[in-house]
This record gives sequence, C-alpha cells and structure tokens, in this order.
Amino acid sequence: MERRAALAVGVADCLRGLRGESVLYLPTPGNAGDSLVQMGAYQALARAGVGFTPIRPGHDVDGRTVVVGGGGNLVPLYRELRRALLDGGLLRRCGRLIVLPHTIRGNEDLLAAMDGRVTLFCRDPESFQQARAHAPAARVLLEHDMALHLDVARFDAEATDLSDAPALFERLTARWGRSFAADDRTTVRNLFRADAERLGPEPPPDNLDLSLLLQRGTWPEEAMRAVYCLFQAIRRSGEVRTDRLHVAIAASLVGRPCQLHDNSYGKNAAVYRHTIARYASPGLVTFVAGAPA
Repeated sequence: MERRAALAVGVADCLRGLRGESVLYLPTPGNAGDSLVQMGAYQALARAGVGFTPIRPGHDVDGRTVVVGGGGNLVPLYRELRRALLDGGLLRRCGRLIVLPHTIRGNEDLLAAMDGRVTLFCRDPESFQQARAHAPAARVLLEHDMALHLDVARFDAEATDLSDAPALFERLTARWGRSFAADDRTTVRNLFRADAERLGPEPPPDNLDLSLLLQRGTWPEEAMRAVYCLFQAIRRSGEVRTDRLHVAIAASLVGRPCQLHDNSYGKNAAVYRHTIARYASPGLVTFVAGAPA
C-alpha cells in the first residue's frame, strides 16, 4: 500500500520558525534521486508557510536567510555545494544558513568555517558525529532524509497538471529499449548505479541506472517531472534491486519491495539503519550487505 512517509520533527520545527519570511533556496544538484529529495523539501517549505526563491550559486545572498537542499553533496566525491559555500562566498555573506539533511564525510575545513548562523541537519549518525566534531560553533542536528517529507498523495494530485509528463516518461524509458508495461508486478528490475559510487563489479547486463536516465534537474518544475517519471517506473515494476538510495526510498513510498545494496562509502547502510528500517513498511525494503552478485 502506498503511504505518506513519517515526518521527523526537527526540520519541520525549524522551517515553521521561518513562517512568513521569504527565503532563498539553493537546490542540491543531481539526478532523479536528488529531485526526490528536493520535492520533499519543497513540500516541507509549503507546509511550513515559507515562501522561497530558488537560486543558483553566485546569487546575491547578502544578509538573507538561505536554505540549502538536502542530499549527499558534502562528501569528497562531489564539490558543487562546497564551492558554492566557500569559493562562492555564500557562507560568508548570508545572514542565516540552514542546510537540510545531508550525508557528510570529510570537509573538515568547511565545517570549521560554520558559525552560529548555521543550522546543519545530518541524515545519519555518522554524519552527525563528523559535523559535531568539526563544526562546534554551528547548530548540528540529526534528522532523516528529506525524501521522507514527501506526501505521495499530494504529489500525485499536483502532478496531474504535468500534461507532458506521461509522454516524457515513455520517451526517456524507450532509450533503454525495454517497455515499462503498466502495472507489471512480476518484473524484477536491476536499477544499480553506474558511476563512482558503485561498490564492486560492473552491474548486471540488464541493468538500468534509472536515476541517471530520468535526470531532469532539481528546480521545482524539473524535480516534479523527474519524480513523476521515477514513481512511474517503480510502480510498473515488481521487486527492485538497487544501490541507489533514493530508488529504494521511492520504492518504499509507492509500496514496492526492494533489495538495497550499499554504495562505495557506506551512505546506504547508514541511512537504512537510521531511516528506512524504521519508516518503510515492515519487510518492504531489505538491506543486502556487499556488492550485488
């Protein structure tokens, strides 16, 4: 059964404190999984009554409250957010900074530069310990992935306005050369990543890196189209096998069984223990240690 994911309290309370304020929002870049994270944030902002203007790195933020989208961009593999905060001067120039739940590895100098204007949410205990150790002046909190703030029923209702989305889904998935037949509950799909976060050998021959295939962007309308396509693909599947964290979270949101494998630096295992094992329907998502066979 599809369901609304449980909301964690910390982010909701923090955003309610901004009610009536117009803030700047810096979406975390990335693939369709990152679009799912941003959609959870957009809904959370709307529920809190917070108006926001999406911005790109380099935008004038002098004295303003800036909310940074959640995700996995504060690890050594990726530098976009680090560049925006440090090299682009966002951290120095903003009036207040709220970083929505992130995985954090390394980045000790960036963390040390965060002062009392910063609220930093971490989406797993390992990230929380890293941030607490190296950002002593910031307010560091442990939370859950922003995708868990997504109300699926509300998303589906709003997505009906995307008249071009069904054709977009068919066009994108046709590139794989295989059909996502409507309501196919028997097909087991291998949806493993094909990038630097992959753990172990090459993915199976019939693999589809769905998050890359459906990448559309993370600004509001782009993210809505990507998430529509992501949900359609998973709803038209039986069991899903993946090492993409947000493919697994999407499967839990729309009620499909999923086997989740770890990624190269332990992100999936950490978030599974902290969030998915607690909030997914019992037995819906199982964690499989090691690389896929």
